[in-house]
Amino acid sequence: MPALRKTRFHKVTFIRLTVMTALFFLGGCKYEKVEVEIGYLGEARRNPFLAAQRLCSEYGLEAETLLSLKDMPHHHTTLILSADAVNSKGMTDLVSTWVSEGGTLIYLLEGATRFQNDFEEGLSFIEVDEDRTDLLLGEFEVRMGSGERGIQTLKFQDESYRVHFRNDIVFETDWVDDEEDFFGHKGPVFEFNWGDGLVYLVSDAHAFRNRQIDENDHAAFFWSLIDNADNYYVTFVLGAKISFFGLLWSRGWMVLVPLLLMIAIWVWKNLPRHGPTLPEDDPSERDFAAHVDTLGRFLWQHRAGGHLLESVRQRIRSAVKFQTPYGDTGAMHQFLAEKSGIPADRVLIALTLDPGKDPARFVQITRDLYTLEKSL
Repeated sequence: MPALRKTRFHKVTFIRLTVMTALFFLGGCKYEKVEVEIGYLGEARRNPFLAAQRLCSEYGLEAETLLSLKDMPHHHTTLILSADAVNSKGMTDLVSTWVSEGGTLIYLLEGATRFQNDFEEGLSFIEVDEDRTDLLLGEFEVRMGSGERGIQTLKFQDESYRVHFRNDIVFETDWVDDEEDFFGHKGPVFEFNWGDGLVYLVSDAHAFRNRQIDENDHAAFFWSLIDNADNYYVTFVLGAKISFFGLLWSRGWMVLVPLLLMIAIWVWKNLPRHGPTLPEDDPSERDFAAHVDTLGRFLWQHRAGGHLLESVRQRIRSAVKFQTPYGDTGAMHQFLAEKSGIPADRVLIALTLDPGKDPARFVQITRDLYTLEKSL
C-alpha cells in the first residue's frame, strides 16, 4: 500500500506541473486571426479562363478549354491560343494554314500560364525579355517592340475600352501604315486579315483571367473580340506542358495498348500458380495401400507388369512341389487344372505369359492366379 500511494502521488504532481507550465507560457500570448487569399479552388484553379468561357456560354456559344491542340477545330470556331501551345515549326505552319483558310485566331502572347497565383502581390508589371522571338509572330511578319504599360484606352468597333496591360509589349510591322490605331501599327492589340481568316494579337492576357476579367472594361472588351468574329464555337488552348509519358501516351497509345496487353498476357501465362500455395502432404501419413498403388502404377507404365505377378506365381509353384511328386512342368499344369477347374492352357498362360500392356489380359491372368492359389 505505501508503494501504491507513492506512485499515485508522483503522477498527480507531474500532471500539476505540466498544467502550470502550459499556463505560464500560454497565458501571456495574444492570438490574431489573419485571412490569407490562396486563390480559387476547383475548376477555376485549373482553368484561368473559366469566367471568360462561361461568358461565351452565357451568350449562346459553345465554349471549351483544351490543354493542347491535337486537331485543328472547325473554321466556324474562334481559337484562343496561348503562345505556349505553339512550340514548333510544324505547329506554326498548321495554325497559319488554318487561319488562311478562314479561321479566326486570338493569339495570347503573355499571361496565359495555367498555374499562376493571381492573388499574389507584386504582379503589377511583368518584365519581358527583349531578345525573345516567337515562331508565329515571325510567320505573320510581326515583331515585338516596347511601349507603355498600365491601363490603356483601346478603340474597337466605335467603342472605347479601358484595359490594363501588365507588360509593355507592342506589335510592329512594316505592312500596316495606320500608326494611330491600336488595332494597327504599334499597339498592345493588333488586328489584321491573314488570307481568308482574321487574327487578333494580344500582348497580355491577364485582363481575361478569372481574377481580372471583372475589372475596368475587360469583360466587355473580351466579348467585343468574340462577337466581332461571328462564330458559333470558342476554343481556349492553354498549351500546358506535357510530361514525357503523357506525350508518349497522347501520340503512341495505339502501339502502347497492344504492347501492354501482350505483357499482361505473358505475365499471366508464366506465373507459377494462381492463389495461395497448398500445403504439401506429409509422406509419413500415407496409407500403405497408397504406396502399393503408386508402385504398381509405376511398374505398369514402364511395361513391367510381369514383376507384379511373379511373387504369386512363385508361391503357387512352391505349394505344388510340396503337394505333388511331379517334376514335369506339363504334369504340374495338369494337376493345377484338375485342382482349380481351370483349363490347362489357361493355367500355362497364368504361370508363364507376360501380360504386356493389355489391361484385359492382365486382369484375366490375375484372376486365374488367384483361383489357382486359393485351390491349393
